Amino acid sequence: MSNITKSQRSASLRIKRIEVTDDKLTGRAGLSPFVRYLDSIDIFPSFEKLFCSIRKNRKGQKISSIFKQIICFLADGTSSHIILLR
Repeated sequence: MSNITKSQRSASLRIKRIEVTDDKLTGRAGLSPFVRYLDSIDIFPSFEKLFCSIRKNRKGQKISSIFKQIICFLADGTSSHIILLR
């Protein structure tokens, strides 16, 4: 076991700087850290309140799950456009 304290470990995991990169989220560490960040800022309960009238019954996906997928698709970076199908 290592002798590193919890505060030392959390200090080493903090973001030190933000830089521009051409890498995409899926090419690096995946979208899971981004999804954990979205969960930590509690944005999805706001979506549930705003768009609860869209969901008429409890079947199917939750509103928060749908918005999580949409946000991750847009943040992914592999496709820079959305195509609307008619």
